[in-house]
Amino acid sequence: MSPLERLRWATAPVERRSLALLWGGIALFCAAGGIAYVFETPLALALPVYAGLFAGWLLAALGMTGYLRFLFGQAGAEMRRVHAERMKDE
Repeated sequence: MSPLERLRWATAPVERRSLALLWGGIALFCAAGGIAYVFETPLALALPVYAGLFAGWLLAALGMTGYLRFLFGQAGAEMRRVHAERMKDE
């Protein structure tokens, strides 16, 4: 799978996958942030921790994008359904 396909997969409007990515990213970000805050790490260990912070942030952002696409898609479908019912009643 190419990187672009992976980004499309991660931001697809699928509720469970988006929430899993969002919470997984938050957990990774908090874990890496906790390690960086609690332990005084040398530079050789600090770089992977910072990479974990960035990866967690990116993962959570992708999950949030997918979840917002899901929510707005649901709201749009509901508005179209209500509009169609109103037009049918008139």
